[in-house]
Amino acid sequence: MGQGKSCCGGKEPAASSFKDPVCGMTVEPQSAKGVVEHNGQKYYFCYIGCADKFRADPDAYLNPERKNAAPTMPANASGYTCPMHPEVVSDKPADCPLCGMSLEAMMPGDDEAAKAEVVEIKKRLFVSAALAIPLFALSMSHMLGINIIEHTTNNWLQLALATPVVLWAAQPFIHRGWQSVKNRALNMFTLLSLGIVIPYLYSIYSLFVQAPMLYFESAAVITTLAWFGQLLEAKARVQSASAVKELVSLMPSEATVVLPDGSPLVMQLDQIPIGAEVRIKPGERIPVDGKVLEGESYVDESMLTGEPKPEPKSAGTLISAGTLNGNGSLLVEVQHIGNDTLLAQIIALVSEAQRSKLPVQKLVDKVASIFVPLVIAIAVLTFVGWVANGMPAVQAMTMAVAVLVIACPCALGLATPMSVIVAAGRAAKAGVLFKDASSLEALSHINTLVIDKTGTLTEGKMSLQEIVPIGTIDENHLLALAAAVEAHSEHPLANAVLAAQQQRNGAVLACDNFTVFAGEGVGGIVNSQEIKVGNKQFAGTDAGEKPESGKTEIFISVDCKCQGQLHFADILRPDAVQSIKTLQKNGITVVLATGDKEGPAKAIAAEVGITDIRWGLMPADKGNLVKELQGKGLVVAMAGDGINDAPALAQADIGIAMATGTGVAVNSAGIVLLNSDIAGILRALKVSKAMLANIAENLFLAFGYNALAIPAAAGLLLPITGIALNPMVAAAAMSVSSVSVIANALRLRALKL
Repeated sequence: MGQGKSCCGGKEPAASSFKDPVCGMTVEPQSAKGVVEHNGQKYYFCYIGCADKFRADPDAYLNPERKNAAPTMPANASGYTCPMHPEVVSDKPADCPLCGMSLEAMMPGDDEAAKAEVVEIKKRLFVSAALAIPLFALSMSHMLGINIIEHTTNNWLQLALATPVVLWAAQPFIHRGWQSVKNRALNMFTLLSLGIVIPYLYSIYSLFVQAPMLYFESAAVITTLAWFGQLLEAKARVQSASAVKELVSLMPSEATVVLPDGSPLVMQLDQIPIGAEVRIKPGERIPVDGKVLEGESYVDESMLTGEPKPEPKSAGTLISAGTLNGNGSLLVEVQHIGNDTLLAQIIALVSEAQRSKLPVQKLVDKVASIFVPLVIAIAVLTFVGWVANGMPAVQAMTMAVAVLVIACPCALGLATPMSVIVAAGRAAKAGVLFKDASSLEALSHINTLVIDKTGTLTEGKMSLQEIVPIGTIDENHLLALAAAVEAHSEHPLANAVLAAQQQRNGAVLACDNFTVFAGEGVGGIVNSQEIKVGNKQFAGTDAGEKPESGKTEIFISVDCKCQGQLHFADILRPDAVQSIKTLQKNGITVVLATGDKEGPAKAIAAEVGITDIRWGLMPADKGNLVKELQGKGLVVAMAGDGINDAPALAQADIGIAMATGTGVAVNSAGIVLLNSDIAGILRALKVSKAMLANIAENLFLAFGYNALAIPAAAGLLLPITGIALNPMVAAAAMSVSSVSVIANALRLRALKL
């Protein structure tokens, strides 16, 4: 090799050697696999794939900062959108111009922004609550005539407490309300901002003209309730972002590339060309989708299939990014990388499905779009009507403002949150965690349940079901010999053998010369006998009892003679059969969806009484199955526990995860069964239906109050009684309405499950 000065960025030096700017390999011009001319300079490459990568984006490799940058994944979508109005897209965080909601990242992965939002909401919630509580106490003493504090001082204290709430804590709501007016899209924030601003401004007016009643506490209480709802929503966004972030973390940032001369080179993923060869070491997370060229190993693909049994891999088989290599070394040809991998597609599916969910807020917005203009119209008609009938303008204005004050959504604001809070608390005591209000609402409407097999219907781990002696050795001794060898193995079936040995026989025998035979089994010397545990060919037999469909078998040979076999299966959860039958009696169609093979899937389905079975499903297939059912007009719940269930959990109208499942599954679901029992679905369903009925009752109470109070405030009783509605009576009626809503919601605490 030449000894010229080092070549930076692949530029031609005086000597005869060059550095490949993509992989850093030293290349001689006569042996270069590719040559690219850029800005009048020639660059030489050790591999045609490196030349292709450089040709596509030279600056990425000539600029050291970009060259060493970690890959971003995935980039299928960018920007921010509204979950209620997907047509609204922005390149930066903002509020939706149609509904006022915060726009969500189209491809979340970094949840720091969402966490910062939670911190900000907590700050405003704390301030508004800290001021609203003493303000409410002052107001009640004022209305009830309890003169602990002198009347005028009381009034000015109320103003002092309410002003920071309105001018700072409630400012985001007021801004969104103003935007809704500017955009001519009245929504929940229009109603909310009116309910905050009008009581505050009218109370200031009343304070200076010495009117008998103030409404400062209404502005503070409404602000506090609104921030509580925003906190629940923001926390749900953090959980959604965490689910995607955990999936992204499964993708390694670099891989070991085997260069044409056989030397290894660690490279960033975005620098590895398609067709390159990468070495996957034992225990490594696989960084690419590709085909095995050489080597044998077992790969844990539970993130894709949900099945605990690792799959054997050898030359010609395919592997996927994010899966976990066992104890063998594999040489893999790169077929897909980064955004094109199956893992990236799963991430995109989860993110898209999470964004497509519509919150309960949509119903409130529909109500607001009618209620807000109606109340404003009544207030205007009140003023115009009484002025036309000869009433002084100041008195008519007072009555018009009274309409707006009385209509402020205090009881309406309590109607849903109170029911949600109490119902969620009751469910948690029964082992069911509802993560947001939309989950509570959605569950009551389902008519179809798609349920995963492994870890959901079953315990999610293989257990020894049967020992079948073939020769002269009895069951217990066969198990002891197998356990002695399997004690050194990392295979999941080894754990099942050891668990059975400890339960039956206790201590494990010593094993010498333990050896792994990739793809076949394990062996060793126990009590001077050669023991092999593995497949039929490895054990040297064609004999043996065939296990029931759905069970896995391994064979045991002693001194080259097969002596027996072990049958394994994933067992049903204790409550699975009765729970499925009860769900079906309640009119819910149950569909079994699993990544497992046909035999085990049908065997489990037969045990629990499920007739609609889908097997061999990849994560995207499960998500597509949910979409297919939804396309038929069905309301679908999905119950699962694994990474492979995450797209379906996010796509479903409601996702139900086992607490013992993966973090991705738990974060993708709206409901978590804390005890990981199927019966929890039944309890959740009962709570959901009871909560919706309770909300309906609360809304009736809230709107019933408005139906009576607004006409009275508008002065419709004045021609009959000769008196206008006393503001103190109106305030008392508003308080009674709120108390009645709270009392009704508290009845859910006694719900029998």
